Amino acid sequence: MDLLYLADIRLPLERANGLQTVSTCHALAARGHRVTLLVRPDTAADARDPLAFYGLDPIDGFEIARVPVAGPAPLRRAHYLAAAVRHSLTPPRPTAVFTRDLGVASLLARLPRAGRPPLVYESHGYAPTVSALMPTLHARAASASAAKLARLERRERRVWGSADGYVTLTTAHAEELADRYGPRRAVAIVPDGTRLIAERAFTWTGPRAGRPIVAYAGHLYPWKGVDVLIEALALLPDVDGRIVGGHPREPDLDPVDLPDETNGQTSDFWRPKWILVNRRRSRVRSDEPFDATLTLNLRPPPLAVGVAPGLLTRRGRPSNAVAV
Repeated sequence: MDLLYLADIRLPLERANGLQTVSTCHALAARGHRVTLLVRPDTAADARDPLAFYGLDPIDGFEIARVPVAGPAPLRRAHYLAAAVRHSLTPPRPTAVFTRDLGVASLLARLPRAGRPPLVYESHGYAPTVSALMPTLHARAASASAAKLARLERRERRVWGSADGYVTLTTAHAEELADRYGPRRAVAIVPDGTRLIAERAFTWTGPRAGRPIVAYAGHLYPWKGVDVLIEALALLPDVDGRIVGGHPREPDLDPVDLPDETNGQTSDFWRPKWILVNRRRSRVRSDEPFDATLTLNLRPPPLAVGVAPGLLTRRGRPSNAVAV
């Protein structure tokens, strides 16, 4: 099949969205399909190879096409939507169109089925609820207006009723949508996963003695659960914690808060109240694409904040924590 995957993102992207999108297209190509991924160009001064960025090998049948966009955000969005429609409808048309962008899916779903390729939508959440909750989850998110929430609900209803295929990550989400809009056919439940190397070996290379460490690696947005981990560590006095996250293109460092140093607790985890001792680009490993990582080493009460492997400090003095 000739598949067109529509993703209005720059590529490569330092978020799970980018990795999941490229990995999906790569997996489809590995199964013999011809896949075209339509994205925005990389914004880095030296354009990066998305496959190398995500640790994927080149593969026949997978092409990445880029839409030139310019101007303010609404105009860039309009440029991409126009290109998405053009690539979907211009002969030779793709066998099917795949997207996880609700706006793109809603736009294509407005067209008569006879005039467009089959549409498959992958939902990662009920958009009105996600939008309403975003200000509590993201430091820079604005509150959604009632008009926006109503518009998102109409899009959800239209895509649920008109998409030829529908993918959710959980059974609960599929059941919630069926309760809201009625049952439908062609629903697939595909949980999020990870790409594991077949010959992987989990060999501990750290010190053999000492306190156990619970580690977290990822973005520091509150919906990732890192706040819950820190609160749990405060209840485990014999366990240390290590958090590795943050990226210069992401605002997830802005609202980070550590539990109060006096009692290991905080009433508002996402209210900034600690000073970053040093902020500079660093790498977890020499081959990691995600540089500029913040490393937090915690011991109840939390004792270290730093930003480079081997540079972990407590009140400006080096700590004896093991570097990542």
